[in-house]
Amino acid sequence: MKMTRHLHDTRGQYWTSVIRALDVAEIMEQTQIKQDYLLKAKEAAVLGLEEMRKQVRNWNDNKLTPDQWIDFGSQSLNRIQELTNVLIQHQLEDIQWELFFNPSEIAETLIRTMIEGVTNAIRHGKASTIKISLHLKLDYIQLIVRDDGIGLTVPEKEREGIGLLSLRSLAEDLGGHLVIEGAPYRGTTLFLSIPFHIYKQIKG
Repeated sequence: MKMTRHLHDTRGQYWTSVIRALDVAEIMEQTQIKQDYLLKAKEAAVLGLEEMRKQVRNWNDNKLTPDQWIDFGSQSLNRIQELTNVLIQHQLEDIQWELFFNPSEIAETLIRTMIEGVTNAIRHGKASTIKISLHLKLDYIQLIVRDDGIGLTVPEKEREGIGLLSLRSLAEDLGGHLVIEGAPYRGTTLFLSIPFHIYKQIKG
């Protein structure tokens, strides 16, 4: 189950990019532009397959540091933007990871949530611009993913698939909470907050 959730949360970006590139290619009349987007879709599919194989091979010892998770997140955002032409503005400030009892677990949850929020904004929200911020507050760290898409247009009980459900569970296990807000045709905003003092007390 853990592997399934991890592959879903971190590899879904590739499949979203493939679908987006194919959608654009389908409506393009100019042959060269159509071919360019088909090539982007193929590249995203190949990269996704390579990453999945690598993840499975290295599953037992693949423990990234917090900074490596942040780098992975930044690289993923750049890749998604390049493949989908969706504008992704992100500000990931330097984090004092020593504030957390298990910084790698915190960083993984933050980045997996960020990628899931971005892929949902593109795939379901049809967003053209996504803004991301990651900041330390007084006693917690907060991730915000905000998009200009079609907003929340389905009933609440139908909004969350395995991705968001697993991430919500991870956030709660860390003493935090995940909230999604929005209105039809007014975009969607995802908030993830994880306290560090409380979490250290729970584990300590």
